[in-house]
Amino acid sequence: MASYRYRVQTPAESLGASINDLSADVVIFAKPTESDVISAKEIKKDGRKVVADFCDDHFEWPHYRRLLDIADAVTCPTHAMKSRFSRASTVIIDPYEFDE
Repeated sequence: MASYRYRVQTPAESLGASINDLSADVVIFAKPTESDVISAKEIKKDGRKVVADFCDDHFEWPHYRRLLDIADAVTCPTHAMKSRFSRASTVIIDPYEFDE
């Protein structure tokens, strides 16, 4: 999936970060699922940070809205997507896989 490569794999490789490590101090959820909401709540209970990255406009799905409310920080790829949130968020554009 292109969105996985752009929003997860490429940044993690560039930063030397782990993927799918729910024991990390900061856990980023991209393309969230209903089970991610449960995990996010547990992470916050432990005093760790949750970041939600939204690249798809699926805010009619309840779990997207719940994760949006739970997250300590929210990121998205465009200003158009940012305008969908009723809270502060940061635009992080998709990285390039090849030279510009």
